[in-house]
Amino acid sequence: KKNTNTELMLGLRNAHLIDITIEDNAVLKLIEITLPKATAVDIHNNIKLGKNALVQFGLICLNGEELTIDNTFSLNGEGAEVNIGTAILGNNSQKVKINTDVIHNSTSTNSRTNIYSALMNKSQVASTANIHITKNGKKTNAFLKDHALLLDKEAKAQATPALEIEVNDVKAGHAASTTKLSQEELFYCKARGIPEKEAEKIIGLGFLQRAFSDIKINAEDLFEEKWQKARK
Repeated sequence: KKNTNTELMLGLRNAHLIDITIEDNAVLKLIEITLPKATAVDIHNNIKLGKNALVQFGLICLNGEELTIDNTFSLNGEGAEVNIGTAILGNNSQKVKINTDVIHNSTSTNSRTNIYSALMNKSQVASTANIHITKNGKKTNAFLKDHALLLDKEAKAQATPALEIEVNDVKAGHAASTTKLSQEELFYCKARGIPEKEAEKIIGLGFLQRAFSDIKINAEDLFEEKWQKARK
């Protein structure tokens, strides 16, 4: 609704279709968490923003053997803004396929998209993300980050970021990487008396928390709980 400030937290299991329209000057903070005992999880988020609307969106992927996630954010009103944080902690043979589309369809809109994956064992993530600035999107300011950290040899990640820009007078960019656990960081921790397994956890969970650098979400306890179970 107009001129409202709303905060929602949703636990997701199996299939979900979420369609939300944020009216002019309204603010929404939406946090989604995949629940335990989930197997095949299919999530579709379609969020449309009006004039000067603000959305802070956090997605925490912890559970589910196979996850298919499709997120679309349409900034249709002047001055609309969306901050997106997605954190994926993969384990066992977990497979995550995620698609993120941010459509800037009005002037002076802003978006920040952060996707961070930390992958253990044989888990896999395939991420595609696109910033689309239409001919109506002058003075857009948008940036996309898609980073993955491979914690085990058989973990796999694929990131495909893209920009689709139809107008001048915009700022837009993206960054993507797939890296392994840094031996230098491990050495630094061990040199200060931190055991290797604890150092690995500190680095991995700190990496994931970067997903929420633009949103006030602290998911460390949730990540810690899954990490402890995975690394017994």
